[in-house]
Amino acid sequence: MRPNNPLLNRVSADAGDSPGEWLDKKPIAGLLPCLGPPITHSGPSPWLFLSGDDVLGLDDAELDALLRRGAVLDAKAAEALALRGQAERIGVRVGDPIPLDDLGFEEFVDPGISPRLHGRFFPLRPLVADGDWRLLKDITGRGRAASVIRNFRRTEIGPALLLTENQAGERFAVLAFAGQGDRHLIENLMRGEEFRETFAWVARRPLPLTMSHGAPYLWTILNRTLDDRLVMGIVNLSTDTYDALPVQVAPDAMPGRIHRLNETGRLEETPLEAEWDSQGRCLLPCRLAPMELAVLIFEGIEWQSPLPQPRTPPGLAV
Repeated sequence: MRPNNPLLNRVSADAGDSPGEWLDKKPIAGLLPCLGPPITHSGPSPWLFLSGDDVLGLDDAELDALLRRGAVLDAKAAEALALRGQAERIGVRVGDPIPLDDLGFEEFVDPGISPRLHGRFFPLRPLVADGDWRLLKDITGRGRAASVIRNFRRTEIGPALLLTENQAGERFAVLAFAGQGDRHLIENLMRGEEFRETFAWVARRPLPLTMSHGAPYLWTILNRTLDDRLVMGIVNLSTDTYDALPVQVAPDAMPGRIHRLNETGRLEETPLEAEWDSQGRCLLPCRLAPMELAVLIFEGIEWQSPLPQPRTPPGLAV
């Protein structure tokens, strides 16, 4: 790892930036854990989120290895990739800012990406600043919009989330958002479902475990044991105590036994007193006070190895 690489410096506590400064620079990345997906900085992940211009700090080999995995990107990251000559690869070119008068609402139009919220609308105009949303152009002719931006006359302005796949099978999802904006643009029920399904589409595998949108201050940290068992750290950043954790797994990947690291540092099996529903949701009995951390090991949920990785930690992976 090269100490002068901006990607490394952004995520390293030794670089001098405080967490608050880092989150201010990357608003979408900072709010991502509030939507339920687990995050990790410690190793490779099949699920990758790129925000801002971090990719400009990678050399050609690192960038190629990173993009072979596919990624979810914001408009700033897509624009930075275009500066590196990668617009054709991701299949998207970022255009001009969308005028405020054309920012009415976002409509979720893809039933695969927004199965519960298909056809619903989210207002944009009260929550944006000039330049927050950008026009996206599909330069492959094969992309599809998972959600679209409409004005108040219901005229479609352009895609809000554009999905593409190139001839090498690499998948990308570009969110047209490029500004600071309001946190409610990102931290809401609709965005949580959209991102969860988008990560699964890009990586061709579902996220192993997520938190319900009803618990935005339960942040999850993903890791794995040497024998590839899923390790999940869950931090309670709210002021309330949870008696049960609202977790969700892929319906075809229900966990077996679940162990929790107790106060003595030993693993103890956690009984499942609630049943998993057909969508893989469950209230997992686990008391968690404010600022407490629970460490859980899930049997039966494997973290499959992704494609070859770059030498440098890829910013924020989920």
